Amino acid sequence: MAAGLGPASKRSLDLSLTCPNCGNAENFLVKTLQMCGDDLTRANVMKQAASLKDFEPDTLLPGVKINTSPTDFAPISQLQMQRFKGEKWELFGEIISGDISN
Repeated sequence: MAAGLGPASKRSLDLSLTCPNCGNAENFLVKTLQMCGDDLTRANVMKQAASLKDFEPDTLLPGVKINTSPTDFAPISQLQMQRFKGEKWELFGEIISGDISN
């Protein structure tokens, strides 16, 4: 057991405190494992992770989708511009795709 940590059954992990973007990875992993069903072999996990289509986790901006393929493992290729207005950031404009067309 790590110093300062109690038994695993009595502690919880709040990823938002340690890693602000871990929620995205967590949602990606949960969705991938759901798609695997009962076949949790490495080959199937990799296949499912490389076949996400229009997955919209609640940790991203509304409308930003995760897509992967066997030849493209970069899950996020969209963004929305924002600007600092006094005390906070303000989104503006439409969601922009960063996909490169051939």
